[in-house]
Amino acid sequence: MSTIQLALEVEPENIKEAMKQWRVLSDHISEVEATVSDHVAKVKELKKYIQSALSIAEGELKSETLSIPGVGTAYKKSVIAAQVNDWEMWQKYLTRHSMSTVLRHQNNIAPLQDLHEMIMKGELPMPQSIEFTTYDKLSIRRI
Repeated sequence: MSTIQLALEVEPENIKEAMKQWRVLSDHISEVEATVSDHVAKVKELKKYIQSALSIAEGELKSETLSIPGVGTAYKKSVIAAQVNDWEMWQKYLTRHSMSTVLRHQNNIAPLQDLHEMIMKGELPMPQSIEFTTYDKLSIRRI
């Protein structure tokens, strides 16, 4: 039985044994993390490559979906983020324009996207209390 397995399975009888087991396990964790960090860096590099290879057509919110059987699917979509500078003014703006659904603190960003679209089309005035940012988000799923 390896020292790592012993450290996992045997309960220490005193503080010295506990410290020895801690050292064995923490050294093992450091070794594994060093190996994994190379893999994590490569995965990030591959994601950047995949994201740059996918393109979103003009006027669309989502790219084509690339699907490889036994591997996974990948697509890129345009996401709108908002940074509120003055929360009170932002609340008043939304109430004034009947867009109170945007005020809800939820993961659903559809109301914010609708509001952004209305502002970009000129249907609503541009608020001064918020800044919109759009970015591309890559989604990769294993299949």
